[in-house]
Amino acid sequence: MLNAFFTRAAQKAVLSKRMRSRNAIKAGPSAFRRAKVNATVLVAMAVNEIVFAITLRRGDPLFIASVAGILCGAIMASGVHHAISYRDSAPQNTDLETTEHGRSRTSQSTHHADRRPPPTPGAAALPALAHDARVTATRCQRWVVLSLAALLVLVLAAAAAGIRTPLLVVVALVTILYLVDLLFCAYLMTGSMRGNNRTPAVNPREREWWPTYTVLCPMYRETAVLPQFVAAITKLDYPAESLQVLLLLEEDDHETIDFARGMDLPGSFEIVVVPDSQPKTKPKACNYGLHVGRGDYLVIFDAEDVPEPDQLKKAVLAFAELPGAVACLQAPLNFYNPRQNVLTRLFTAEYSLWFDLMLVGLQRLRGPIPLGGTSNHFRVEVLRGLGGWDPYNVTEDADLGIRLYKHGFRTGMLDSTTYEEANPDPRNWIRQRSRWIKGYLQTLLVHTRGGWDLRHTRNPHFFTFLLVIGGKAMVNFINPLMWAATVSYFLFRASIGPSIEALYPAPVFYAAVITLVFGNMLFVYTFLLGSARRGNYDLIKYGLLAPLYWLMMSAAAGKALTQLIRNPHYWEKTKHGLHLDAGADQTAGRRDNEVLR
Repeated sequence: MLNAFFTRAAQKAVLSKRMRSRNAIKAGPSAFRRAKVNATVLVAMAVNEIVFAITLRRGDPLFIASVAGILCGAIMASGVHHAISYRDSAPQNTDLETTEHGRSRTSQSTHHADRRPPPTPGAAALPALAHDARVTATRCQRWVVLSLAALLVLVLAAAAAGIRTPLLVVVALVTILYLVDLLFCAYLMTGSMRGNNRTPAVNPREREWWPTYTVLCPMYRETAVLPQFVAAITKLDYPAESLQVLLLLEEDDHETIDFARGMDLPGSFEIVVVPDSQPKTKPKACNYGLHVGRGDYLVIFDAEDVPEPDQLKKAVLAFAELPGAVACLQAPLNFYNPRQNVLTRLFTAEYSLWFDLMLVGLQRLRGPIPLGGTSNHFRVEVLRGLGGWDPYNVTEDADLGIRLYKHGFRTGMLDSTTYEEANPDPRNWIRQRSRWIKGYLQTLLVHTRGGWDLRHTRNPHFFTFLLVIGGKAMVNFINPLMWAATVSYFLFRASIGPSIEALYPAPVFYAAVITLVFGNMLFVYTFLLGSARRGNYDLIKYGLLAPLYWLMMSAAAGKALTQLIRNPHYWEKTKHGLHLDAGADQTAGRRDNEVLR
């Protein structure tokens, strides 16, 4: 009955939605094969509601909590049906052959030219991806979500009736999840501290010939930081005749196009106008640039990036010394404005933790590494063979890192840093972080519905993928209510203490205590350790504010979930150049500060 009710409601919503959308597909059963919420998202929401329920007293309050949980499950079930997955006007990779979105404008500079390549025999279209984020959820995934919603209703209803065994099981499973994540992170931390597990450092040396290197810089409304980017790339220690720098500008971004044309760009720079088509995402522009690029190696830089001058040479030499299975090198990222405010200090500590400790630990495991959004160096033939980037995934970097591993390739960490802007504005930061979390959820959905199926693989790194991609996204949903339950227990122990204690038998209780005490200690400590490893000793004390930072991440996760349901392919634009407006201290946590000179 409940399922039929929501199905009818969803059908009405689908028809209404599609009448307003030019790009929507026709209404029918196919709409329900594209659900927008993963089963793991619903599990997180269910756990949150259960935690609230167990913190209340018996009687009416517990009944009210149970009803709230039922409504939550119903809303999630309705959202699954209501979420509409549509085919955008430009299919994947076909926009590389588009020639009818307007003519390429004549360049006003003698040093560079606007490029929009016509289809040529030598520049074949990229192979189609077996699985992508165009379809957010399959029919099977939708039914998994509905089944979990029904299970949630039954668990809460049983708890309201005084049958708490199902709730005990759920609490135990959540505790196990936290404990496994704690042990996994501790293992990665200890592994990253061993120098022999890092990619060997390569000292740039002169050689007679350097291969052609393509630099992609997709940008949209980035006039504030474009001069800084041009200056940074100009300082790269790489032969200009072997360097191809492609400024990938969207066709409707007339301001940036005109601004770039008015600059005196070096001869290695080319303005590439990307046709105005959907989805309007960074990976779509990168695929267009991959079609134009002529290099043997390729790297992506964001508009605000300042890479170390020797990075390209280090990458070439590292690729030459490493086995061919290493198809990608990830340069660590950090910030040149870490001391602008408290948020940038915490952001810097997080980046130091992620790129200098976590990813190095994953490299030691020889498992899948989710790439950062910039400073990914590729062997071009491998990248083209994999089909480039998923244009519908808003964290195309993480998705590509997983695909590299699934196809038998490895990712190494390059001994060279790229510095970028730490987001100093909380609202802008949440916009950026919500896109990242939404993309991780998309990646989780894509790679759990095909190609990496437990029925067809015994690869233990499937669980590494679940912990790194799924676990890191899910804890943002679980954490706030777990903290609320803990605080409520100590503040109102006399009234709700017995109800909570009844859900924690001795083994589960001790495991929960370990995750509460040692887990929080570990994650705060790693924040401090990340700053110390970068030499940012004055930022160490700010690591104690990590719990406040985690709360912001949870707020961003809520926004990400909403967008995943309503607008999965929307690219939340991050405003750059805020460090220039504030006149922030241009330091990168290094004593010499040579990177910006």
